[in-house]
Amino acid sequence: MDIEDLHLACLAQIPEGGGPCRLELEDLVESKKQVRAPQAREDGLKLFARVTESDRARALQRPPLILSCSRRTDVPWAFLRQYLKAFREGFMYVRSPVTGQMDPVCLVPYDELTGKGVLCISWWSKNYSKWIEEFKREDSILRSYKVHMFNFTVNSDDLVLEPGLTARLPERLQQVTWLAKRFGPHALNIRFDPIVHYRRVPELGIHDNLQDFEQIVCHIGGLGIRHITFSFCKAYKQSVRNMLSANVELVALSEAQQRQVLDRLLPLAARHGVELRCCCDTGLVGYRAQAAQATAPEVRKVRRWGLKKEKKEEGEKGEKGDKEKVARQLLAAPLIPEVGESRCLDARLADRLARDLGLKVTFPHQKDRGQREQCNCTGSREIGQYELQCPHSCLYCYANPKPVQPGAPGGG
Repeated sequence: MDIEDLHLACLAQIPEGGGPCRLELEDLVESKKQVRAPQAREDGLKLFARVTESDRARALQRPPLILSCSRRTDVPWAFLRQYLKAFREGFMYVRSPVTGQMDPVCLVPYDELTGKGVLCISWWSKNYSKWIEEFKREDSILRSYKVHMFNFTVNSDDLVLEPGLTARLPERLQQVTWLAKRFGPHALNIRFDPIVHYRRVPELGIHDNLQDFEQIVCHIGGLGIRHITFSFCKAYKQSVRNMLSANVELVALSEAQQRQVLDRLLPLAARHGVELRCCCDTGLVGYRAQAAQATAPEVRKVRRWGLKKEKKEEGEKGEKGDKEKVARQLLAAPLIPEVGESRCLDARLADRLARDLGLKVTFPHQKDRGQREQCNCTGSREIGQYELQCPHSCLYCYANPKPVQPGAPGGG
């Protein structure tokens, strides 16, 4: 597939339901500042303050099984040192983004005798280099936590959209390789997120960040990673404001235009045995690439829950070795290019990882009510802090990124 087909100069300069995202005058005047996390209230506590004995006792009553670290900022890259100290102490304060209160959280590792403590940490990052170096240490506190899941955002190199991301794509793919070999490919959720279309003001041409997509899916497919999570950039006020402040205009796509993009990406990913799973957009789930875009005579989807019926029957007639052979053949078969549904933090996966380690434990599978309506993530205890400004300075971020510095590639 010609890489030029992936660029949305090909979408006939957008309209047809899509177009540039603008803010009303009052939105621009309202604030050019970053979103501010709730201010400290009467508790007077500061980030990473030592947890009091009374608060420790309170936190010990309900220790979480799964921690999320973190959707709110890039802890593994930018704040690992501070969090390692908290892990060693076994407790930390986390500010509620709703009330502003500092809540004590128990970080004590899981105890098989009592069945209490933190068993799993779901990590979120764009650069795991510091985390990997820390984990390689034999005495690292990270090794006290048995189950690790990795949400690894691997986008194309784009200094306009991600001016603070210092690790180039080859380095990040090397990190993916190390994590997959150490923890297994199923422990990783690779995220190409978000897919962004934009223009540099005052230029007229439309750009996107899809140029390295094929390289990424080719690499992860070769490691045995069978899915990649994506979403299209949404026009949150904060995201639009961040981009405009850097002389970049977000271009929103209509659903029809999004499907045109998927007509190109789906078969490309399927060619490498990778399924596209959509994050927080149920309207795209189940969409299949148009027949004209298919890359193989006929491709079929590998069922995540097992073999197809006819294959099962065929295997059952033979010996056990035949079953395994059939399974391998099916897993090697090409995928139907169809959008799946993402669950970036998945307790079912945590169950599997725990079983692989010989741990007899089942995680709660309830949906996380604190996330967006269409988010399928299961419940966890988020320990990120919005006050910790992410240094990647991604223009599309709707959390609290560090402002782009003047003279930076995305800073105008």
